[in-house]
Amino acid sequence: MKTYLQVILSIFITISMAKAETLTTNILSKKEIEKKYNLPPEPNKNMAGFDTIEGIDSNGIRGRDDVERILAFTFYKDESILNEMFKYSEDIQSLTVISLNIKNGKGGKESYRKLYHDILQKQICNITKNNKSTYINIEYLRDIIFNTDERYLNNYISEEYAQPVKVDSSKCHFSNSKLENTFNLPPEPSEEDTLATLEGVDVDEDGIRDDLKRLITFEFPNDPYARKVYERRAAIWTELLKNEGNLEKQQELIKENGMIIICQRRGYIPTTKKIDSLGDYITIGANREIYEQKLIKKLSFSIPSAAESKQYCESFK
Repeated sequence: MKTYLQVILSIFITISMAKAETLTTNILSKKEIEKKYNLPPEPNKNMAGFDTIEGIDSNGIRGRDDVERILAFTFYKDESILNEMFKYSEDIQSLTVISLNIKNGKGGKESYRKLYHDILQKQICNITKNNKSTYINIEYLRDIIFNTDERYLNNYISEEYAQPVKVDSSKCHFSNSKLENTFNLPPEPSEEDTLATLEGVDVDEDGIRDDLKRLITFEFPNDPYARKVYERRAAIWTELLKNEGNLEKQQELIKENGMIIICQRRGYIPTTKKIDSLGDYITIGANREIYEQKLIKKLSFSIPSAAESKQYCESFK
């Protein structure tokens, strides 16, 4: 059984003393949410295009501006759900634009059919994984997107372009190619390669294991601050291995990791349920937990203060 000190400062232990819910319930004001997610201004009926089927999408991402704002205000406490809803909103907005092009004789039925299939496949995978909650969130999203008779009717009629499509829950291990391209992510390593060595796979040689970099990016595609902090935590593992035998340097790295954990526990940095378990992802396989325990035994610890930890984490902004 680990002591309290080991829980706080062990290199990559899960934050078991704090429930995930307490880490994601920071109440933000409307202005704070707008700033955090760089939301577009709230559209109003006096704006050109407000009442059209496609609506207003001023920034070209996350779908219609009004939908983007509603999703952010509704789901900001859980980044993983919010990012999922943003993706669906953006995809459905793309379907709407394609359907209008088809109606105007510009073609695009094959693009519509493919995107429609991809959206359905994604929904099946997420419903299979998260069951009822995902289904409820998708239905909520559809209600706010198709919020006028004209929009609802356009979607209903346009679905005939999709033709019969088949989805298969056995194909749910797909990657998010859009995020991979946007962030130039390394390919997903095989489980065998990931677990084979203490160092793991680092194809792009940036000091961060590829499986961890992909996990962090998929959890925080819209939050560069959170990505930087958690990527640093992942990089600490690599640096500890490279500095084997240099106890002074390893002490510094242990303290740095401890400050990130304190920031996470106190809500100074955003988190998600998967990120709550980042320590487990880092130490799984290849006798990594054994290596962690050896470090705990040979290094001495001093618990960083909350103020010091907060200052450290804010240096990534």
